[in-house]
Amino acid sequence: MTQTKEQGADNTQQVFDQMQQRFDKIMDEMRSEMTDKLKSAYVEIERLRKQLSIVKGEQTIHKSQLKDQSKGVQILEQSVADLQRDLNGDMDEYD
Repeated sequence: MTQTKEQGADNTQQVFDQMQQRFDKIMDEMRSEMTDKLKSAYVEIERLRKQLSIVKGEQTIHKSQLKDQSKGVQILEQSVADLQRDLNGDMDEYD
Protein backbone atom coordinates (compact mmCIF):
# COMPACT_ATOMS: atom_id res chain seq x y z
CA MET A 1 0.00 0.00 0.00
CA THR A 2 2.80 2.41 0.86
CA GLN A 3 4.53 1.60 -2.39
CA THR A 4 1.30 2.38 -4.32
CA LYS A 5 0.99 5.70 -2.51
CA GLU A 6 4.60 6.53 -3.35
CA GLN A 7 4.06 5.63 -7.01
CA GLY A 8 0.89 7.73 -7.06
CA ALA A 9 2.75 10.63 -5.48
CA ASP A 10 5.57 10.24 -8.01
CA ASN A 11 3.08 10.17 -10.88
CA THR A 12 1.31 13.22 -9.49
CA GLN A 13 4.63 15.05 -9.15
CA GLN A 14 5.59 14.08 -12.70
CA VAL A 15 2.25 15.29 -14.05
CA PHE A 16 2.63 18.52 -12.09
CA ASP A 17 6.21 18.99 -13.35
CA GLN A 18 5.07 18.40 -16.94
CA MET A 19 2.24 20.89 -16.53
CA GLN A 20 4.67 23.40 -15.04
CA GLN A 21 7.07 22.93 -17.96
CA ARG A 22 4.26 23.41 -20.48
CA PHE A 23 3.07 26.50 -18.65
CA ASP A 24 6.62 27.91 -18.54
CA LYS A 25 7.05 27.20 -22.28
CA ILE A 26 3.74 28.92 -23.11
CA MET A 27 4.65 31.92 -20.96
CA ASP A 28 8.09 32.18 -22.59
CA GLU A 29 6.50 32.07 -26.05
CA MET A 30 3.95 34.72 -25.10
CA ARG A 31 6.65 36.89 -23.53
CA SER A 32 8.78 36.59 -26.65
CA GLU A 33 5.82 37.41 -28.91
CA MET A 34 4.81 40.43 -26.82
CA THR A 35 8.42 41.66 -26.71
CA ASP A 36 8.62 41.46 -30.51
CA LYS A 37 5.34 43.36 -30.83
CA LEU A 38 6.56 45.99 -28.38
CA LYS A 39 9.78 46.42 -30.36
CA SER A 40 7.76 46.83 -33.54
CA ALA A 41 5.56 49.40 -31.83
CA TYR A 42 8.63 51.40 -30.72
CA VAL A 43 10.01 51.31 -34.26
CA GLU A 44 6.67 52.57 -35.62
CA ILE A 45 6.50 55.32 -32.99
CA GLU A 46 10.00 56.49 -33.91
CA ARG A 47 9.11 56.45 -37.62
CA LEU A 48 6.01 58.54 -36.91
CA ARG A 49 8.03 60.98 -34.78
CA LYS A 50 10.45 61.50 -37.66
CA GLN A 51 7.59 61.93 -40.10
CA LEU A 52 5.91 64.46 -37.78
CA SER A 53 9.16 66.37 -37.49
CA ILE A 54 9.43 66.52 -41.29
CA VAL A 55 5.83 67.71 -41.59
CA LYS A 56 6.42 70.41 -38.97
CA GLY A 57 9.51 71.56 -40.86
CA GLU A 58 7.57 71.67 -44.13
CA GLN A 59 4.80 73.60 -42.39
CA THR A 60 7.31 76.18 -41.17
CA ILE A 61 8.75 76.51 -44.69
CA HIS A 62 5.28 76.91 -46.22
CA LYS A 63 4.33 79.50 -43.62
CA SER A 64 7.46 81.50 -44.42
CA GLN A 65 6.84 81.21 -48.16
CA LEU A 66 3.22 82.31 -47.70
CA LYS A 67 4.35 85.33 -45.72
CA ASP A 68 6.84 86.27 -48.43
CA GLN A 69 4.25 85.77 -51.18
CA SER A 70 1.73 87.85 -49.26
CA LYS A 71 4.23 90.70 -49.05
CA GLY A 72 4.90 90.33 -52.77
CA VAL A 73 1.17 90.47 -53.55
CA GLN A 74 0.78 93.60 -51.40
CA ILE A 75 3.67 95.27 -53.22
CA LEU A 76 2.23 94.23 -56.59
CA GLU A 77 -1.20 95.52 -55.57
CA GLN A 78 0.28 98.87 -54.60
CA SER A 79 2.27 99.03 -57.85
CA VAL A 80 -0.85 98.30 -59.91
CA ALA A 81 -2.78 100.96 -58.00
CA ASP A 82 0.05 103.46 -58.56
CA LEU A 83 0.24 102.57 -62.26
CA GLN A 84 -3.53 102.86 -62.65
CA ARG A 85 -3.45 106.25 -60.97
CA ASP A 86 -0.61 107.36 -63.25
CA LEU A 87 -2.47 106.18 -66.36
CA ASN A 88 -5.96 107.31 -65.47
CA GLY A 89 -5.20 110.23 -63.27
CA ASP A 90 -6.29 110.55 -59.68
CA MET A 91 -9.90 109.39 -59.62
CA ASP A 92 -10.52 111.21 -56.37
CA GLU A 93 -10.48 114.54 -58.25
CA TYR A 94 -13.68 113.56 -60.10
CA ASP A 95 -15.64 112.25 -57.13
